[in-house]
Amino acid sequence: MSSRLRFCVGYLDKMYVTPRYPDALVEGVPYERYTREEAEEAFDCARLIINWVKGVFTMSIDEVIRQRAMERVIEELRSYAEKLRRRLGKLTMILYGSYARGDFNLWSDIDVIIVSEHFKSKDFVVRCVELENAPPRLEPICWTPEESVKALTKPWWREALRYGIFITDDYKLNKVVHQG
Repeated sequence: MSSRLRFCVGYLDKMYVTPRYPDALVEGVPYERYTREEAEEAFDCARLIINWVKGVFTMSIDEVIRQRAMERVIEELRSYAEKLRRRLGKLTMILYGSYARGDFNLWSDIDVIIVSEHFKSKDFVVRCVELENAPPRLEPICWTPEESVKALTKPWWREALRYGIFITDDYKLNKVVHQG
């Protein structure tokens, strides 16, 4: 569930009691309690929730579970990328493999490429060892920006990243992956 959807659920929940139970007000009537902007936000939220529900009911329960698992992984990776960015500076993180393609299972690793200048002076084998507090099952490949540009021209990486999801892209590698 997106943060906007969560916000909307809470927003509409807070607006529920007063119109539903007008006697809950000490004075005044419900229509005096809301501004035009609040009413428009409520309508926007209601539309978002209705569209989300319609989408849920067009999917099987397995598809819903898979979609939510995917959303959790992406949200977890975004949070982790922000922590890494504070430690390492500029960063590109790309989710690839079964999670990016959507054909993951219970035992799937979370395959990511992490690109940072921070790795320049580090031996390739030990770069990812220093990634602290990584999400469970994370399988990173750690490249410098120069290595990433070179690697991403290779046909096998281009194919592997066909369904890649850019979690963050400070080095603008999305253009490299999807050019030509």
